Amino acid sequence: MATNAEKETAENLEKLRADIADLTETVKGLVSDTAGIQSELKEKLDQTARHAAAAGESILHDAAEKGHEAFDAAAKQASDKLDEIEVKITRNPFTAVMIALGIGFVFGLINRR
Repeated sequence: MATNAEKETAENLEKLRADIADLTETVKGLVSDTAGIQSELKEKLDQTARHAAAAGESILHDAAEKGHEAFDAAAKQASDKLDEIEVKITRNPFTAVMIALGIGFVFGLINRR
């Protein structure tokens, strides 16, 4: 027959097996939770990257649009100035010729040195 010590050892072994089974279930739950957290983090990271890419694309598009607007404004202003100069030359041809001669003379002096 089994002695008291053997019964106690058998009971302790049974309790130990039950505790190990509980620990195994707890570890499985933790692994499952960790996988879920990793999946959520990956999805959030992907979503954030997509938002950042869209924001960057939007900023780039806005900057290109502003650049085109600035170029168009500068081209219009240059065209207006050229038209203004043409009108002044047409109204005062002698003055225009004298100014051109003066500018040519100055450039000639500068290039001589």
